[in-house]
Amino acid sequence: MFRQLLPALLLMAFSAVSVTALPKLGAAGDRLAVIFPPGVTLAWGIKRIAAAGGTAIGAGAFDNVIIAIPHRHDFPDRARAEGAVLILAANGFTGCLGNPGT
Repeated sequence: MFRQLLPALLLMAFSAVSVTALPKLGAAGDRLAVIFPPGVTLAWGIKRIAAAGGTAIGAGAFDNVIIAIPHRHDFPDRARAEGAVLILAANGFTGCLGNPGT
């Protein structure tokens, strides 16, 4: 029975390690990569970021990836309520950015 569960256990362990290795969301003023669902326009995403209490400072290679600076400590929760599906610390996050220097 252990053999049958081994792949699932390994996947669970790998997932737990991966999640803990993600960069932690910083305090107000840190850059965050706010990712909205595919198909979202840049203008819509910028409005949602402003409504959540942040300022958009850059766009990614896709319109649904926006770099923002939060002005509120509860920005991640508010951004999710505005439609964001994923929020990551933008430090070192350059894979989907059009210009890594932004």
